[in-house]
Amino acid sequence: MTGAFVGYFYHGNYLGPRYLFETLPFLLILTARGILTLGAIGLDTTQMFRRWLSTRANVTMVSSQFTLSMVTVVLVAGLILCNVLYFTPRQIVLHQDYTGLPAGYHIDVSAVYHPPMHDAVVVTDDYTIYQFVLFPLNDPLLHDDVIYAWASNESDYTELRTAFPGRSLYRLAIAADGSVHYVALTS
Repeated sequence: MTGAFVGYFYHGNYLGPRYLFETLPFLLILTARGILTLGAIGLDTTQMFRRWLSTRANVTMVSSQFTLSMVTVVLVAGLILCNVLYFTPRQIVLHQDYTGLPAGYHIDVSAVYHPPMHDAVVVTDDYTIYQFVLFPLNDPLLHDDVIYAWASNESDYTELRTAFPGRSLYRLAIAADGSVHYVALTS
């Protein structure tokens, strides 16, 4: 399945390696098998080293039955610590208030996520802002407190007023510094 995505035109690293998600159960099984195999190799290597050392030094080694390969335990613990202490905190910071907007777009998403009005329709004429930021906030049945729409002219505004009677209509204004303002549109 992963090989089928190699020829795809997009790298797929948007919000993580999403094209590998379908193969996750198989990758987990392979990871577990790799850890067990590495542990077995570590134990075999330890036993071979002990035998070599006992014949080389003419010393009888006390036989002990290790059930864990310390090298494998240290390696797996190191990888887990690297994930927990380094990778995960960086990903949390990178995806905090993530919008997916192209370079050059700056917007205060916290002001968009918590609008100061109720029972309203917020419109924008910027399709990119609508597509990446506003549309995902809509309730699928459009019954939420605030509805977001894309409109660019007066006929679109009239159509929205007809479709959502009793709701106030606001235009989303984004300043150059990314701050968000809501401008009330009167009929």
